[in-house]
Amino acid sequence: MLRLFSALAIAIALASSGASAQQTERRVALVIGNASYKEQPLKNPANDARLMAASLRELGFEVVARENATREAMGAAVGEFTRKLSPGAVALIYYAGHGIQSRGRNYLIPVDATLGTESDLRFQAVDVSALTEELDQAQTRVSLVILDACRNNPFERRMRGASRGLVAVDAARGGLIAYATAPGSVAADGEGVNGPYTEELVKALSIPNLKAEEVFKRVTAAVEQRTGGQQTPWISSSLRGDFVFNMTINAASGATVNVAPAPATAPSDREAMFWQSAQASNRVEEYREYLKQFPQGMFAGLARSRIANLQAAAKPQPAPSPAPAIAAAPAQPGVALEPIDRVYVARESARVRETPDLSARVVATLKEGDAVQVLGKVKDQNWYKVERDGAALGFVATAVMEESAVYKRRKAEEERQQRALATPPPPPAPAPAPAPVMTAPRLEGQYSATGTNPNGTSYSGTVTISRNGDTYSFFWRVGTTYRGTGGFEGDKLVIHWGDAYPVIYRVSPDGRRLVGTWNNGNATETLTRTD
Repeated sequence: MLRLFSALAIAIALASSGASAQQTERRVALVIGNASYKEQPLKNPANDARLMAASLRELGFEVVARENATREAMGAAVGEFTRKLSPGAVALIYYAGHGIQSRGRNYLIPVDATLGTESDLRFQAVDVSALTEELDQAQTRVSLVILDACRNNPFERRMRGASRGLVAVDAARGGLIAYATAPGSVAADGEGVNGPYTEELVKALSIPNLKAEEVFKRVTAAVEQRTGGQQTPWISSSLRGDFVFNMTINAASGATVNVAPAPATAPSDREAMFWQSAQASNRVEEYREYLKQFPQGMFAGLARSRIANLQAAAKPQPAPSPAPAIAAAPAQPGVALEPIDRVYVARESARVRETPDLSARVVATLKEGDAVQVLGKVKDQNWYKVERDGAALGFVATAVMEESAVYKRRKAEEERQQRALATPPPPPAPAPAPAPVMTAPRLEGQYSATGTNPNGTSYSGTVTISRNGDTYSFFWRVGTTYRGTGGFEGDKLVIHWGDAYPVIYRVSPDGRRLVGTWNNGNATETLTRTD
């Protein structure tokens, strides 16, 4: 009996430490869903991104989310995301939309891309390798990249080096890369509101205490079954240790603590999760999708009633009577709060829970833009206690709320970007006069290199420059080796080396000194000839 009690105590202690880590560790996610392409638009990526962002926020992630993003908007989102990262954090990138592989590299396609040649990819698309390098430089504890980007796209046929689907890339140490389908294959966009891969992924994330690899194994099995084996998800993992998305504790006094992986979701659980998603969105098409999946389901009658009510509400109606007040959640003794007392707004549909726990009963739902009074933040946890019209509601995750002024500024910026995207471009300017012909100095040879990184640290090493016609090849040895190619554009030497931004050099007349900038001007490099 003593041994059994000791084993139980150890299990509870391990579970408690895991749940505490989930509450206190920094979790940051970048979620992008691109659907409104000019050529071959897609149906589900924006819905998939919205569903994924909501799921991650409930799991404690601070989410930077964009839908139908241009190249400029994607770059700004990546910058906002990387600025939030800190050493030891958990970083996650999720992308749904068109993707393409070219010469062994994967690229994510913005909605405003007009790709005609392979070289356009470097300037108009986002290189996945550049994103993973950002995660590595941030020294994150865990980095997760999820690509639902293997949909068949209209750009491949124009590019000699482009191939079907995405290419498999090994995950860096401490990382995991998940693909919606196997390398070189194409994923389905889906017939419902969401694609099959993201829908199954969100279901798996809701299961408590699953390790990351177990989550994606469940997703693989479920997607293969749904698609009749036509789509097989793929992962590459180099995670060090275990990472659990949804760590929970369910140990009452005298009860048995089960720390084994949770069993597969039963059909009734799947139906309940599907219904909760439809209910949170409160849209006709999602209630119809529920009825399609569960025509004899427990909530089928209620779903048909909701559809009828929503359709009736869409017709001209007399002014409605005031909505009944939402019942106040019971007081929660013993919950320590850090006082705030400010008005916050829901970033998107958000569930208000009876207690600060993901498994607690949902007592109300906030729509995007709903304002509430935040009374305080639960100490050492990512929950706000909120009230509305003087009545306490309950607790809501901090990641889905933001201050009223911040919300208004963000919405205004999103509307500005949408208007800019919808505004037709100005007529092309007259062609400039041809630039004077420049005689390039001889650059082939060995150079010493010194420079500063974007974070202010310095580096040094050597660079070898070779030439083939008008193309220059660079080989850097600066702690790590890098390769790049390019040529003169006017009086500047522009070298592309795999980053989103090239290195741009000014060359001395004798070719013995090159002074350049990289990372969009945030870093510098000087090369001095040594031979």
